[in-house]
Amino acid sequence: MQRLNSFDLRYWPDIAGIIRSLGMEEVEVTFRDEATEAIINARRPSQTDFFRALFDNISNQKTGDYYALSRSFKLSDTALATICNITRDLPPDELVDAAYVKRTRHRLTGRLFFRSLRVTRH
Repeated sequence: MQRLNSFDLRYWPDIAGIIRSLGMEEVEVTFRDEATEAIINARRPSQTDFFRALFDNISNQKTGDYYALSRSFKLSDTALATICNITRDLPPDELVDAAYVKRTRHRLTGRLFFRSLRVTRH
């Protein structure tokens, strides 16, 4: 690694070049677990499925490692609703609000679908 630092950055491709190169590679998409595969392959994944996966992924990233989320990482219900609305590209009449996130989180917590998600409540 030390020897790589001796090269000037002008010898490395720019970000666009790296992305373009990655886009030309043939890849095989696999699923990390059966639950994710079931959600993706479902005809119309539910909002609950989305939040189950989101909560679980946030929990998995809270390792405290340098490039991961801190163990005390928190998102408000409003922030989680915004993430859902943007990533799912929901139309205005189907937007999720903080109250929906809170109900879903409580329902999933009762069923033990995810380990430990800490959120701040407004």
